[in-house]
Amino acid sequence: QIIITNRSKPTYSSFFFRVFISQAFFDLTYVPSVFLCQMAPQFAIFHELLLSTNGSLWAEWAYAYPYFFLWGQTFGVLLISLQRMLAVAMPFSGAAK
Repeated sequence: QIIITNRSKPTYSSFFFRVFISQAFFDLTYVPSVFLCQMAPQFAIFHELLLSTNGSLWAEWAYAYPYFFLWGQTFGVLLISLQRMLAVAMPFSGAAK
């Protein structure tokens, strides 16, 4: 038996791809946040700039981003693992597609 699929239009609208793309967004925004919030204070050239940002959004983001990204990445990994488990345990269910 031969199964022919239409490869010209791949469907990237499944739950797995949406979660995977959201995780990619978290990872791509995490790297600049680490550089700006953790590595920049180590360079003396940024000291005056960082001290002048007290009371701004940057100072709040420097404290909030680890919490925000930790929960976002943990939730994404949990959803990806759940989807993979459903794909193996119940491959023909609607939740596994």
